[in-house]
Amino acid sequence: MGLLVIILLGAIFIPTIWVAFEFTGATFGVLLAFIFPASISLKDPLGIATRKDKIISVCMIILAVFSYAIAIYSDAYALLT
Repeated sequence: MGLLVIILLGAIFIPTIWVAFEFTGATFGVLLAFIFPASISLKDPLGIATRKDKIISVCMIILAVFSYAIAIYSDAYALLT
């Protein structure tokens, strides 16, 4: 939530709305595709997920952080050039 607030406040000071769409799209795309499903599997109060599932979930979160960093870097680089 804090990251979204920072992104939106930063987008207010940038003259085009497309920059805000790029940053929020990168943020929510990674959250919806990788982090939310993996965190649901990690929480698993019923004990359905196996150890292998939890390892895969941790790998998905690591992949999400890596892809999010690349997406934000490319958006920021395109903004500055």
